[in-house]
Amino acid sequence: SQFTEQMIKSISNGTLRKFKNKISKYDILLIDDFDKLFGKEATQEAIVEIFEEMFAKRRSVIISLEEISNDIPGISKELIRLISQGIIVTTRRETYNV
Repeated sequence: SQFTEQMIKSISNGTLRKFKNKISKYDILLIDDFDKLFGKEATQEAIVEIFEEMFAKRRSVIISLEEISNDIPGISKELIRLISQGIIVTTRRETYNV
């Protein structure tokens, strides 16, 4: 996703603070394929900081991922804690015969 690409680039370039300032101006942050960020420690630390900043400003964060549980390899406990504080909605894929 564009968010992921820009965040990883900002971590590499040392411009993470600028990226976080840009993101924190939005009322809603929507991140698709969030589970692709698991296992990347620096990325997860940045996400935790972004989420905490968004929540402090009473902004919304919406993420989509394949599955969430306390046993997902590569996800930090801090990130699980933040995700668990929100509303979790489970959906399933429907198969339609056309």
